[in-house]
Amino acid sequence: MGPVGPDPDGPFAALLAVAHSCGLPLDLHLGPLPAPDDARDRDRLTALLDRLPTGSLLTVAGALPRSAVAALGAAADRVGVVVLPQGGCGAGASGPGGFDAATARRLADAGVPLAAGSGALRDVTRPVGRADPIEAAFLLAAQAGLSAAAAYDAVGPGARARLGLPACAVEAGRPADLLALRGETLVAALSGGHSRVVLHAGRVVSRTSAVREYADTTTAAVPRQVRPSRPA
Repeated sequence: MGPVGPDPDGPFAALLAVAHSCGLPLDLHLGPLPAPDDARDRDRLTALLDRLPTGSLLTVAGALPRSAVAALGAAADRVGVVVLPQGGCGAGASGPGGFDAATARRLADAGVPLAAGSGALRDVTRPVGRADPIEAAFLLAAQAGLSAAAAYDAVGPGARARLGLPACAVEAGRPADLLALRGETLVAALSGGHSRVVLHAGRVVSRTSAVREYADTTTAAVPRQVRPSRPA
């Protein structure tokens, strides 16, 4: 989707007509926008966002000018915004495979509720991609500078909200679909979230364990260090 192109309608208008006639939201990708950062770009993007059905998702792949970030912030109550810290779908996008850390940080600073994911999963663009939400949260914190809580929200409660799914809670009567990570704090869990247990309907369906071994340096033989003699 290139809303600042010379003809933003055409195919986009046809998609809108189908979505509105079916009463369904749209899932669109917004590529890098190298256009000048001015009010005209913001107004054009705002006009397109206003036409999207409520609940639509707009995946941001690449860098956006501040005017576009402002437009997305104004529409955040109707349109979900997704960033791709694990890499996008198309070659040639800015950043590592379609992710621009500065844009992600500006979106968060503008109050845009974010969801995070990966646009490529072991395809031609990214043959080593993996759909690990904890890795996506780690990259948001490490590269875009989001807090651990904000980064986790983008793959947890925030992601569910962007997708229109009900909120989760650990309480009686709720589905026992849980992810348990090793770590005393959220920061520790995101930093080394390799050991994990996945439960579905109260039953363990996956268990991953990371083992680290360290040499016993207290008993290992250490070569004797000889200081060179000083000249008289």
